[in-house]
Amino acid sequence: NGKVLLNGKLLFHLLYISNNVKNPVHCIRGELPFEELVNMDEAKLEDCLEVQCTIEDLSSEFINSRKLNVRSILNFRLAARELYDENVVVGVKEEDHLCMKKETIHLTQLAVCQKDQFRVKEELYVSAGRPDIGEIIYEEAVLGEQDIRVMDGRLGIKGDVSLCILYLSAEDGSLCCIEKQIPFSEELEISQIKENMIPCVVVKQGSRETQ
Repeated sequence: NGKVLLNGKLLFHLLYISNNVKNPVHCIRGELPFEELVNMDEAKLEDCLEVQCTIEDLSSEFINSRKLNVRSILNFRLAARELYDENVVVGVKEEDHLCMKKETIHLTQLAVCQKDQFRVKEELYVSAGRPDIGEIIYEEAVLGEQDIRVMDGRLGIKGDVSLCILYLSAEDGSLCCIEKQIPFSEELEISQIKENMIPCVVVKQGSRETQ
């Protein structure tokens, strides 16, 4: 209680140009592990924790032809949610100079707070006229806008991912590119939700793998 342990890995891809005239472009893949203990005085073990991470700085420099240095600064934003009962104004003492008006209002409240995940898998084909893939040196996937729909006991999520792949051709090692919009649609089973509820859903991209 009162502390949050953050640990993970920052994955990086580094493209560089070598002295090889035939295949000049190459890629280095690596990871920077991190672990940090953050003080959150009012956080409790049963709270629903939200963590947002942004890269403030990422730099690299070559030490020599076989060694490089990669540094990064990460910013984390943490928020803990707690469900509890809070007393509000219930009335005032009746006096000559005071009046009281009563009205029934409907308030929103948090019905469920949970995390879930689903996987998007897609097979891409190299179009006719393009060279065959020899080696994938870089890939980037950007999550587009999503359409969130609440149903009784289910949450529907639709959207797309913009994928860009750089590869070296199998024939002569030339640099080629593939771009593709990948749509996705998923329904998550959440028994506590109803169709008339207001959703507050954050969709984030997790890990990805290209083969």
